[in-house]
Amino acid sequence: MVHKILFIEDDDFNREVITEYLQLQGYDVCALPHGLTIKRDLADFQPDLILLDLKLPEVDGFTLIEKLKKSQWATIPIVILSAYSFPADKKRAL
Repeated sequence: MVHKILFIEDDDFNREVITEYLQLQGYDVCALPHGLTIKRDLADFQPDLILLDLKLPEVDGFTLIEKLKKSQWATIPIVILSAYSFPADKKRAL
């Protein structure tokens, strides 16, 4: 069984490099530059894991986490990939 990762990262270089690495490790990756269509993308792709940047255009990662926690996809694990490193940011992401 191939595990599916929904990866949301606005930086083109980071998104391409990490996507390629994950694919080389055998994962099926759907990589997106924003989270504007996350509900549709979740329904279409059905990921096992979400890899999420917090600093995104339009809708930030914190907002996406809040929406996901209140949705039918609340049980999908989320791994944060971000330059934010302050304790308050870590706490807010949990």
